[in-house]
Amino acid sequence: MSLNRRLANLGNVIDSATTGHFLSKGDSDGQFSTVAYSSIVGTPTVLDSALTSQLVDSSYVQLRQTSSAAGLDSALITTLVDSSYVAARAGSGGGGSGFVKYQYTATQGQTTFQDSASSGATLSYSEDYILVHYNGVALPSSDYTATSGSSVVLGTGADSGAIVSIAKWSAPSSGGASGMSNGGDRAVHHGGYNTGSLAKSRLDYWSIPTPGNAADFGDLLVAERNYQNGNLSNKTRGIYSVAYNTKDLNYITFATTGSATDFGDLTHKIYNFAAGSNGTIGLMQLTRYRDGSDNLIHDPAIIDKVTIATAGNATDFGYTMSVATLDATGLSDGTTFIKAGGASSNSCSNTVNNIEKMTFDTSANGSDFGDLTSTRYAFCGSANLTYGIFAGGQSACTNINTIDYITVATPGNATDFGDLSAAYNGHTACCNEVRMTISGGGTTNWTNIEYVTMATPGNSTDFGDLLGDSIDPGANSGNAS
Repeated sequence: MSLNRRLANLGNVIDSATTGHFLSKGDSDGQFSTVAYSSIVGTPTVLDSALTSQLVDSSYVQLRQTSSAAGLDSALITTLVDSSYVAARAGSGGGGSGFVKYQYTATQGQTTFQDSASSGATLSYSEDYILVHYNGVALPSSDYTATSGSSVVLGTGADSGAIVSIAKWSAPSSGGASGMSNGGDRAVHHGGYNTGSLAKSRLDYWSIPTPGNAADFGDLLVAERNYQNGNLSNKTRGIYSVAYNTKDLNYITFATTGSATDFGDLTHKIYNFAAGSNGTIGLMQLTRYRDGSDNLIHDPAIIDKVTIATAGNATDFGYTMSVATLDATGLSDGTTFIKAGGASSNSCSNTVNNIEKMTFDTSANGSDFGDLTSTRYAFCGSANLTYGIFAGGQSACTNINTIDYITVATPGNATDFGDLSAAYNGHTACCNEVRMTISGGGTTNWTNIEYVTMATPGNSTDFGDLLGDSIDPGANSGNAS
């Protein structure tokens, strides 16, 4: 049989005019021929092109185009996807690429480019997430300095009229619009005292994704020294213990710089507490407090609760930790509250290494989680959605530089993470989803801020400086807008 004959037979069967036939191979001669469907047992229903056209007609198409059914027609899409929709997704605050361009026209010899660009937008960026162009030519990073987050400095002065463009895109999500319910990209550090034990009501703040020095946020309501960490936050509001040996709580709104506002009172005069929140309620285990006779007490049953969004006095949580410790630290991943370390008595020689856990939404007492890598107190800690990290402190009256970490959802002993830049105590910490910053405290480090990348064990890195000395402060984080 010739190739033409085979193709002809095949064409005959495929032709819509012969769709009532079926292609078959003859038993005797091996040639293809057509067999009528009617001669086949269990004749199938045939959907030919004519019938398909009848089914998929203009009404069928229109039904799937209009918003009243399963889709949108082109006119309605044009109405919805207007310039406002596009702009919201093109800007750095939208859900798109986060790409923003800043353009400057240089003066003769100008090296520093900052503040408002020709578009009116004020330069702001995360380190390693920008490109700098000079008259349209991309510059290597060695030709400029971009570490401040608010300025770019050329190594060589520009010519008059040169166009300097700085293109930025958003860094990976790290807290602002992230899954964290109890933190964000803006850190606010509060209180403490300095070398002369002078009053400290100052609030410092910085952007966690962008290393640099702190700026002034405002002041607490009471010009007193604030002792140790133990502060609460959700994405919007931070709550602070105002003063050593008082019941006072203040709060700030992260997006609005300015002085703090009165929140309410704790159940006891506070000396030290370990705290954590799930973004809705905050728990504070008062590791040292004054009783009605002004005696200094540490009691695992004294756990205060506040609703962060609603100012008012703290109430008793009703449950207890199992171990009485003072100068412990607290943290939370938004589900589990962790209290770690401390001392079993009012002496640095009696430090402990235990870690306890308690959940916000389960009515139960605290239970054992595991152990730190060493005993310690007067140290700091913070957690993102996955890891809890503890840094520094004192062990048996000796300052240490050890950094430990745990996976908060998985009970077990802490693991070595790395080291601080020096061995010191009396500092504080807060984080976004990516970084934890450690601030204040120490012997010669009272103005220091350093950081670690929480998913990557290693030693801390210098971040910048506080506005002044601060030992035994507190800090928390939330959204900058």
